[in-house]
Amino acid sequence: MALTVREQIAVTLETLLSGLGATVLRNPQDDFEEGDLPAIGLFLGDESTEEGPTSNISIDRMDVVVAGRAKGATGAEADTAANALYGDALTAIMGDHTLGGLVVNTRKTGLSVSLNANAVGEIPLAGFELSIEIEYWTAATDPTALAP
Repeated sequence: MALTVREQIAVTLETLLSGLGATVLRNPQDDFEEGDLPAIGLFLGDESTEEGPTSNISIDRMDVVVAGRAKGATGAEADTAANALYGDALTAIMGDHTLGGLVVNTRKTGLSVSLNANAVGEIPLAGFELSIEIEYWTAATDPTALAP
């Protein structure tokens, strides 16, 4: 069975983020455990769709959240580690905004940060949620095919 372009994007993002030295989990259902940190959760969200320049093309825009968590001996160290993880994740994703020609564009749409994010016991944690929008074009009747 052919992968949808949406799934191909997810696999590409997982691969990019896996090179950062952090645990990468797709759509994690629970908080990260201490042994998982630093960690990144990858969440594929909703999409909007509109007709492309011709009726056989779909223009899809998918919301993605990359959630990072890091620990430190102090809150400041955890914050520094989370900031570094955020910078590495953004650089990995935006280094090629077409994700190797798979998508039309990738753009950052927001960032939220938190201290003591899902704290594990007494360990200082910090985290972020990086929001991005990915635009890709597919054949209107086949979500596995890029637009012609």
